[in-house]
Amino acid sequence: MDFDSHKEPGRVVELVDGKTRVGVDLMGCRIVRYQTDGLSWLRAADAVCPGTFPMIPFASRIRKSKFTFHNHRVALPANNPPEAHAIHGHAWQREWRVLERSAHKAVLTYRHDGQYWPWRYHAVVSFTLSGMHLDLEMCVTNDAEDKMPLGIGWHPYFPVTRGCRVTTAVTHRWCLDDELFPTHKVVSPRQLFSPGEENLDAVFAGWNRLVTIQWPERRATLRMQAGRLFDYFVVYSPGADFFCAEPVSNLPDAFNAYASGADEHGTLVLAPEATASASLSFKPEIGAGE
Repeated sequence: MDFDSHKEPGRVVELVDGKTRVGVDLMGCRIVRYQTDGLSWLRAADAVCPGTFPMIPFASRIRKSKFTFHNHRVALPANNPPEAHAIHGHAWQREWRVLERSAHKAVLTYRHDGQYWPWRYHAVVSFTLSGMHLDLEMCVTNDAEDKMPLGIGWHPYFPVTRGCRVTTAVTHRWCLDDELFPTHKVVSPRQLFSPGEENLDAVFAGWNRLVTIQWPERRATLRMQAGRLFDYFVVYSPGADFFCAEPVSNLPDAFNAYASGADEHGTLVLAPEATASASLSFKPEIGAGE
């Protein structure tokens, strides 16, 4: 994934608790650093990595950037040229503003006016730092007069070491075509990933929503706990100095799957004035990665 990530940066909001520092860029609501005494828990943003960002109002791709929902025929900008498919919504490429700010907490909001995406909505994301622990809460409210399709997710980038291990539990894997759209689901129980040794771009279901990442070389461990709505788990391990472990609510091309009457897609249908909320937490430990 080569995102056009380094648009002009916005103002970075800093959270500090002891030796742990978090930086959140208002451009895209992106976590651009999360470190304890110089040890990075998330891959810091640079020309290669955009930082960890929220995916709103959909995660993953929409085929050819087009879909139909009830009486709406929607054509979205392709936001990751030269790819023809819209990817990860648009909130990660928009300027957010601060609603609340303290040393340990920041609350950011983005309000969408209906341009390109024909529904007005607003999103609120809170970041709360407690010691080394970072808690995220995402809320999306439909401000339009009719129902809105929705998918949400987080796109964390983690640093890779050769011995890095990712432990979770999934029961199924979605087989993908050459453009990374799902074709069918197969039983594929798995608990361990090794992003320092394997290349992977995969979508999993039957997920227990708990991920443990160990970096033995750094004697460090991080546990990521996803809340309800995050039913799917995406792993992107491209053989670089990062990997992604993404909690998402929807499959790739979910809105077109919904329109076709598919049995499984993950599309949330948000009534006017309704709100969808989901949480994510990061709990690091130092001296626990052996």
